[in-house]
Amino acid sequence: MRSRNPRRSWDRLLIVSLASAFGVGLTVQSAPAGAAGMAGKLLTSCTFSALKAAVAAGGTVDYGANCSSPPITFTSKLSIASGLTVDIEADGHTVTFDGADTVRLFQVTGGKLTIGGISLNDAVADGTNGQAGGNGATGTTGISGGNGANGTNATTPGANGGPAMPGVAGGKASAGGTGIAGGGGTSAQGGALYITAGTVILNNDTLSNDSAAGGSGGGGGSGGAGGNGGS
Repeated sequence: MRSRNPRRSWDRLLIVSLASAFGVGLTVQSAPAGAAGMAGKLLTSCTFSALKAAVAAGGTVDYGANCSSPPITFTSKLSIASGLTVDIEADGHTVTFDGADTVRLFQVTGGKLTIGGISLNDAVADGTNGQAGGNGATGTTGISGGNGANGTNATTPGANGGPAMPGVAGGKASAGGTGIAGGGGTSAQGGALYITAGTVILNNDTLSNDSAAGGSGGGGGSGGAGGNGGS
C-alpha cells in the first residue's frame, strides 16, 4: 500500500452512529492518522460504476482526479453491511457525490464508512405513499309499492263498478355508505446517509440539498351510490 498523504485534519473528525429513527449521534474525537491493514486503491475514473466496485471490495479508496463537474451521479444507494470497512478520500481533489434528487447515497447496516473531503449533494429518501381508501357501500333499493285495492262491483245490472284505488308508493332507497379513509404515508429517514447500525466518520465533508420526505397519505374512497327507489 502506498504511503498516505498527511492531509487529514482529524481535529474535525465526526463519528456518527445511529440505531433509531432520529437518534443521530455526533461525537468529536481524535483518531489515528493511519488506516493500517486496509487495502488501498486509486480511482482516476469519475464513474459511479467504478466507485461501486471499489466500495464493494472494501479498504481505502483514494481519488486521483477531480470529479465534481460533472459530479459522480449515483443511480442507487451503496450499502455498507456488517464486516465491511471502507474509507473514501478525495485526497486533495474536488470530488462530489450526487444523488440527482432521486436516490440516497449510502446505507450503513453494521459496517464502517469513512468519507473525507467529499461533497454529498442532492440525495433523497422518500417514504412510500399510503394506500387509497375503499369506496363506500352502495345504498339499498327501496321496497316495491303495494297494488291498489280493486274497484267495487256495480250494484245494479249495467251500472259501472267503483274505481280501483291507487297503488301504494314504493319505499325510499337508502343512502350510499361513506368512503373509507386512505392510509397514512410512511416516514422517510436519512437523505445522504442512513445508518441502522455501525459507524460513519465524516472528515471535512459538505452536505448540500439532501432531503428526506415522508410519503403522501392515500386518497379517501368515494361514497357509495344511493339505492334506487322502489317501483
